[in-house]
Amino acid sequence: MFLTILHAKTESAGREVIAVNPRNTSRTCPECGQVSAENRPTQAKFHCIACSHTAHADTVGAINVLRVGLALRNANPA
Repeated sequence: MFLTILHAKTESAGREVIAVNPRNTSRTCPECGQVSAENRPTQAKFHCIACSHTAHADTVGAINVLRVGLALRNANPA
């Protein structure tokens, strides 16, 4: 139900929905690409074991979801 409403709202606004696999999005460093469960010392903290990049884990996840979504959109132009 939610996705149906989301698709309708985005379409009426001239936008698009791109499904992104969330796997490892909050464990992947947006700076160097290192993927590790150890990058998440707590639920909220992100600290890359390879390059020492730190940020809030939700921010890291959002950056990575955006990056994957944009790559998918560019790979499949409308």
